[in-house]
Amino acid sequence: MSRQISLFVAGRTGNGNSATCNSILNRRAFRSAASATSMTRKICHEYGQINGETIHVVNGPGIGYSSLDRTSADAVFLTEIKIAVALNPSGFDAVIITVKFGERFTQEDQDAIAMLKNVFGKELLKKHCVIVMTGGDIFERESDETGRTFREWLDQQHGRFKELLEECGHRIVLFDNLTEDEEVKDRQVKELMGLVQDMVDNGPVYTNEMFEAAIASRDRILEESDLPLNFGDLLREVGLILHSLKLGGSNEDEDQHVAELGALSGRCQDLSVRTSSADSGTGKLQTITLLVDFCQRCIRNNASRISRLRREREACDRTVEESARRHQHEVINEDRARELDIDVHPECMGGDEQMLAMTRDERDARSAETFTRKEAIREWFRQMERRERAEQSRETAQLEKHYWEVKGQWDTWMVSEILKRTSQMASV
Repeated sequence: MSRQISLFVAGRTGNGNSATCNSILNRRAFRSAASATSMTRKICHEYGQINGETIHVVNGPGIGYSSLDRTSADAVFLTEIKIAVALNPSGFDAVIITVKFGERFTQEDQDAIAMLKNVFGKELLKKHCVIVMTGGDIFERESDETGRTFREWLDQQHGRFKELLEECGHRIVLFDNLTEDEEVKDRQVKELMGLVQDMVDNGPVYTNEMFEAAIASRDRILEESDLPLNFGDLLREVGLILHSLKLGGSNEDEDQHVAELGALSGRCQDLSVRTSSADSGTGKLQTITLLVDFCQRCIRNNASRISRLRREREACDRTVEESARRHQHEVINEDRARELDIDVHPECMGGDEQMLAMTRDERDARSAETFTRKEAIREWFRQMERRERAEQSRETAQLEKHYWEVKGQWDTWMVSEILKRTSQMASV
């Protein structure tokens, strides 16, 4: 298992917390708000892999729920912070604070940071924080008009936002969460992870009693439950395999895709062995076993589809090439007959008297017929390819649905148990 980097993402409601999490993982793992109304009322988390490293992203609370008063909103925020801690009690390598380009750095933004400091410690910004400025698409449009770079714009800032930049060591990345440009996506995530890597040596973000209570509660829950201690780790690996499976489905390089499926198959086999060993015939890991079996079936079916499509493509190419060769032969023979300007007898041209007697209009009609036949063959293959891809997507979606059901049940149970026990410990 590769090492894990844990990120906690939080900020004012409407700043794009969920969209930023999706950009980091390069998939829609979290639901985003289309307006300033907060959608992050339930803490979510998901895993991904970047350059061989496992990334655990916890989508934290948004500050300033529009439907709540200040006191209620603060209470919700603190409760959800506890949930986030429960989901990752070993601590975070970095806290990502979102701010939005084109909007004022408001009192709500400052309140959010103050509350995060209260939870994670006064050294949060200095040692463990990266600012992600969302709205990169808006900045780029302005930059095209003004010619001003992002760093030049930062140098011109003042007031509380400038103080925030200085306190966090000017660790800030501009994010365009709407772009479809893969190069832009890769560049901004690479820049963010570079800043995160620089902070890893500082150690994970801890807060005294909250994290310690969460760790103690989680360990005690696992020890007292009927589930094996590594249930969460096994489930995480299923999620990572599923993510890789979905990404591979868009790979246009067949040979590379086949190689990736082979590697995923190996991971599935290893996970199956680990699951079987942890279960020891008790049946307590049946849900994980079923998910792993489903993953293996999807991988086998995808490999079979690639092989089947490759055979059909080669057969279609041969048919098209043969049709083109015959047509070219007809044209060459007719042109040869015209050049000789002689009467062609069947015995000297292999018996193909009708071919050599074709008029120009007949040859054009034959060419059109040949082209139509080739296009029909290609269209048949394209339809087959679309059907195979649709079936692959349907099968992967079914696997993803089962995974989210199991993960949702696990997260809900674990978080509720940890919160209950930490509350009991606090009341003692």
